[in-house]
Amino acid sequence: MEQHPNNQMMIFHGNFANEIYNKVLEFSIEVGCNYFEFCLRHDIDFLGDGTYSYSKNVEYLMEELASFLVLESQTNSWVTGHIIARDKEAHVYRYHLNQESLRILLKYSNAMNSWCGPNLPEDLVIFQEDKPWLGFIGHEEQSFWFLNSKEKAKILALGLPLFDEEEFI
Repeated sequence: MEQHPNNQMMIFHGNFANEIYNKVLEFSIEVGCNYFEFCLRHDIDFLGDGTYSYSKNVEYLMEELASFLVLESQTNSWVTGHIIARDKEAHVYRYHLNQESLRILLKYSNAMNSWCGPNLPEDLVIFQEDKPWLGFIGHEEQSFWFLNSKEKAKILALGLPLFDEEEFI
């Protein structure tokens, strides 16, 4: 995962929601983040009905975000995950991040761990230029941050106990 040269990889285990979640996503725009992406996986039967599909909520979200779509791709590997089976792929969708697309994200989610099937797409990642700034793995309640020292101080001030990747290993 390529990151900005002055940014340090930090990790947070646990969920954050509501006011802190909103502040983190709003802060992403303040620091120049300009894209986000998520994926739809068709290798997990979230609904348990054999369709490997998502709830209608995902369809509504994607309809509202349609005008912000930059890129759609199929892959078995993305920023925060991969599919081991070579014959399976996920659909990855990249969107412009701005105040309007952020408003839509916040309409559909109020917590980091909400980014998982079947109610929302998997693994929201926010990009600063073309490099990851923040990535969620909702079902594992884990987030990865790529922050400079000022950004790290602001996130820590919100009460999120980040630790660096060396502590993770």
